[in-house]
Amino acid sequence: MFLLPLFLLYTQVFVVADWKLFDTHIGLILLYCVFNLPFAIWTLRNIIDGIPKELDEAALVDGASTWQILTKIIFPLARPGLAVTGILTWIFAWNEYLFAATLTSVERAR
Repeated sequence: MFLLPLFLLYTQVFVVADWKLFDTHIGLILLYCVFNLPFAIWTLRNIIDGIPKELDEAALVDGASTWQILTKIIFPLARPGLAVTGILTWIFAWNEYLFAATLTSVERAR
């Protein structure tokens, strides 16, 4: 079951060559972003959902704007989760040597 989608993905690599993204750093960066973005969204959503809504409501009652709530309450409380998500995403991208070996054919792009 898992082998079929990977095979279909590999055949689409040659379509990327028409877009001039084959053998470029930008092509690899986009690929890493596409594959790691669902993980990052999933973890960050759980982190932000874990912040109590009462903090938002209390800030609204005290007269804070939406921007102030985000910058002074939500982002500081989510900062450890943002750091962990960033580190894990970087590790996942670092460990994906297979993409670089498959999608690049010249040494300067690896």
